[in-house]
Formats: sequence, C-alpha cells, structure tokens
Amino acid sequence: MSRWIVWLGPVLIVLVSAVLYSDSGDHSRLTEDRAVVWDNTAVTGESFGPALRGYFYTNERSFHPAIRPLSTIVNRSTYARFGQSRTGFQWAQILLHGLAAALLAVTIGKTLRAPIAGFVAGLVFVCHPGLTNSVLRLAGISETLALCFSMVALLAANRAFAPKDPRDRNHRLSLSICWLAVLLAIWSKEIAIVIVPALWLWAATVSRNRSSQTAKQDRLSDPVTLSVGVLVAVLVALGFRTLSIGSLPDTVHLTSEVYSDTGDPFASRLLAGLAAIPTYARLVFFPNKLGVTYDFIGFLRGGALQLGWILGSLTIVALLVGVVTAWVRREAKAVLWGSITLGSLIASLGVLVPTGDYLNERCIYFLLPGVLALIAWVATRLTEDRSAAWMGTTVAVVGIVLAVILGARTMNRVGDFANQEKLLRAQIETYPESARARFDLGSLFLSRGNLDRARSEYEVALAQDPELWMAWANVGVTYARQDALSLAIRAYSRALQGMKGRPGYRGEEARTRFNSAIVLMKQNRNREASEELLHAVEVFPNHIRAHANLGFIFSNDPGYDDQAFYHLGRAMDLEADPEKRKVLADVVRQINIRRGDIDTKRQERIDAGLLEEPAPDDPESPTNPD
Repeated sequence: MSRWIVWLGPVLIVLVSAVLYSDSGDHSRLTEDRAVVWDNTAVTGESFGPALRGYFYTNERSFHPAIRPLSTIVNRSTYARFGQSRTGFQWAQILLHGLAAALLAVTIGKTLRAPIAGFVAGLVFVCHPGLTNSVLRLAGISETLALCFSMVALLAANRAFAPKDPRDRNHRLSLSICWLAVLLAIWSKEIAIVIVPALWLWAATVSRNRSSQTAKQDRLSDPVTLSVGVLVAVLVALGFRTLSIGSLPDTVHLTSEVYSDTGDPFASRLLAGLAAIPTYARLVFFPNKLGVTYDFIGFLRGGALQLGWILGSLTIVALLVGVVTAWVRREAKAVLWGSITLGSLIASLGVLVPTGDYLNERCIYFLLPGVLALIAWVATRLTEDRSAAWMGTTVAVVGIVLAVILGARTMNRVGDFANQEKLLRAQIETYPESARARFDLGSLFLSRGNLDRARSEYEVALAQDPELWMAWANVGVTYARQDALSLAIRAYSRALQGMKGRPGYRGEEARTRFNSAIVLMKQNRNREASEELLHAVEVFPNHIRAHANLGFIFSNDPGYDDQAFYHLGRAMDLEADPEKRKVLADVVRQINIRRGDIDTKRQERIDAGLLEEPAPDDPESPTNPD
C-alpha cells in the first residue's frame, strides 16, 4: 500500500485542490489583486527590469517594498499568457497550491519514512480552510511558490544526508539543488527564510549522529557543507534585496487614499503579536471563524491582553524547549519540524516586518506544515511497535475524515471571495467589531466614487476604533472631492494629530499632508500648503506632484525664485509625460521672463539716478543664481 501512496498520493492531492477551488475561476478582482498584477508596471510594463528586480507590488506601496523576484516573474509570465483575465491567474494559483501540498506530503513521508502519514498530512493541508486567503488572493502566489521550493530544499537535503559514496554525482547534485531551492524560496517570499535555521539545526543533529570516521570519509555529504551553501544562498538573497531597494524607481506615484497599518511601537506590537498566538492556534486546529483581518486583537486590554500574551509566550517557550530537548536526544526529525514550526510562528507575529495587521491569516501557509509534520512524527512514534499497527490505521482514518470535514468548510469559504465587497461583508458578519473591515469597505466605496457611503463606513470604523487615523484621512478625501474644503481640512488635521510622532504612520502622514496641501492651495493658503508639501517631500523625495506644486507656489513670489527653480527642476527630471513637462517648462520660462523684466527696470532706475548701483564686492548685493 505504501508504494501506491508514494505514486498516486501526490496526484490525488492536486486533484483535490482543483475540485475544492473549482468555483473560484470566475471571481472578480480583489483590491490587492490589482496592486500585485494589473496596477504593477513590473508585471504589465514593457521593461523586464522591474520584474527581475522583484517589485511585487505597485510602486504606490514602495514605502514598505516587497522584493520577490521569482513571484513577480511568474506573475509577469502569467500576464503575458492571460492578460486581463483573472481566471488564468486563479487556476495557476490552485494548481500551485495542490503542488505545494503534494510536495509537503512527499517531504513528510521521506523525512519521517512514513508515506501514509505524509499523504494524510498533505491531504489535510490542501483541504484546510485557513489557507483560502493564500489560494484565493493573487498575492498568495508568493506563499505557494515559497513553500514549493522550501519542500524541494528539504527533500534535497534529506537525500544529501543519506550516507553514500562521496564520488556519487547525484550526491553533489542534491547539495546544489538544496542551495538553489533555498535561494528561490526566499526570492518567492521573505518568510521562507525560516527554513534556514531549521536546515542548520537539522544538519548539525545529523552530523552529531554520525561517527567521526564516517564524517571524514563522506565529506561531500557532510552537513556542514550543506549549511555553508545555504548561508551563501541567504547572503545572495539579502544582497539582492539591498540592491533592488536601492534601485527603486525615482518616480513615486501616490494615490490620495492611505493604506492601513498598525502604527504601534515595537513593545506594543510585540505584546499584541504574542496575544495573537492563541488565535493562530484556533485557526490551525479549529478553523471555524475565518476572516481577512484581525485588527480587533489590538483592542485587547487588561486581563484579556495579559492572558493572551502569557499563553503566546508559553507556546513559544514550549516549542523552544521541545526543539532543545530533541537536539539533546539527537532526534533529527523532531529538530527539523519543530524548528520550522517555531520559526514560522515567530515570523507570523508581524514584529520584525510590519504586516498592517495583528494577525495575518496568510502566514498559516508556512505555520501549518510544521504542525502537521510534528503530529505525523508523534503518530509514527506511537505506531513503531508492530502490536500497535491498529493505532496507525486509526490515525490515518481520522486524518482522512478530518480532511473531508475541512474540505467542506473550504468549499463554503470559496464563495466569500467572489468579490471584494462580499469578502468584506462576510468579515463584518463574522467579526462585527472589526474596524479595519469597515475602513476597507469605505475605501472600496471611495474607489467607486460613492463618497457618502464611504464616509458612512469610515465613521462606523472610527466609532469602533477612535485611533484609526487613516479613516480620518480618507474622510478628508471624501470632503475634498465634494469641495467641502473646510470640513476636509478639519478631517486631515484630526488624522495628522494622531499620526504625528508615530513611525508606523510615516508614509500615511506624508500622503495626508500632501492631500491637505492641495485643499489649502484651493483656499489660497499657499504658505501653509508649502509647509505641508515640504513635509511630504521629506518622506517621498521623488514625489512629482509635491515638487510641481511647490514650484507653482514659490513661482508666485519673486523672493522665492530659487526655490521655485529647484522644485520645478526636480519635477521636470522625474516627469515622464512630455505634455506635463511642457507645462512645467512654461512656468520656468515665465519666471525667467519676470526676472529679466525686474532686472531691466532696476537698470533703468540706476541709469536715471533714482537708484544707487551697489559696489561689486558689497556683501549685501543681490546675486544672480544663473
């Protein structure tokens, strides 16, 4: 039976993925889908360079850039084949999900030498409803690709650790595949780096389990060699990321709407992240209340918050103790999967990298494999005795039944992703206390031009979370578009008061200041507008419209001609549209004409004896910047 499972199991898992998500092919584009594909010039543009540099999201989100070259290149290839059709992207995602689950099944089966346990784990994984956020959002391709290559890396490492003839070319090939797969996994999504310490610990445990004589005779398969190669792959990935961020496009186009983030300082974010761990555990083991945002975790106060972060801390400590115990006992399999689970859980807290939420359901895509592998490891240990064979059969049957139940829940969840509004309505029905869902729904109405409904949703969000300053910023946008300028300024001021001094809101504050400046210019309050625009260009030095408007404001006063020349010049350098460049050049020409007229009149007054000509070395003499 094991042989049949090895060959047919992965195929069956891929087919199950196709069946579960078959109704999602005609879904509408979600908001994030546009940022990843259709609004992203790295995917849709003529130049291949931005895709090669890995700009996963549109430049509007470049304040926190996601550098994922492999995922971006795959999206670009899919776009070249399917264009504006979302269906092709969705089916590619479904098949990749099935492939990731199949590779997980094979990896667990190989590392634990238990193909049936691996098949059941892969089946539960592919059916788990907690993964729908990764499968049904086009941004989820980064998770599916990262997990696929992570499993390939583990399979290659498992083969490399097998004692063989050091001259075996397949052995060398396994090491090379492992190194390359680690690099490709990190280039798919940053969270894949969690497999690196797991590989190191696994390699170290395998090395400890070998005799010194074997290690000397089998240097090519020495786990140390694999660990060094993995380290090189990580350094290459980090170096590439640094270069890519350094070569981000000079032009930063910003929309008037702001993107939500927690904006919390590190200590508060850490406590909220730890408090989210019990919810992660519930979503993994009892995925009955699924959502798209879990911002309400940030509202926990007092005893609820303390209980949450205490339970979260105990969970991390328990996993850490388990990994250390497995290391001491030289249980290489437990070290591998325990460290993957621990690393994935720490990465899911959103402390090291801001995720905009307190719990990101898409992180479960990397958290669940380790949990399933640990359960499979425990099951195989319990059934090692032949007299307990019945227990193995029972565990397998229970696992399959569980997969069927989870699959039914997944098929029901698929319908919630039919379009953005339905998804947010489902979130509000499940979690009425979610202010972020109300904010996102308001932003959806704002994008449709339904300003009154948008403002109504923002007001509900603010009633639930008075410190949701992004909602005040977008309330200002609704008033500005209705030419209610005083109300817009009042809303922007409320937003800026809350954002001030909070690093997490630095980008949003700059966007809000720009929006406020445009309204102030309409009110002829140009001095205040220039102050707001100067704040904006401090954060976004290549903001075309900010530089252009600063140039327009300063061009009105001859005393600020130098500032006008500078900002108009910056705007002209950044602007790619020839017509807009022409407008900017006309303003520069008008300033030069005005300066010439002033100089001419000045000289006429000097010639008439009405004005004394200053000495050339007079420090008070005005100088010509040209």
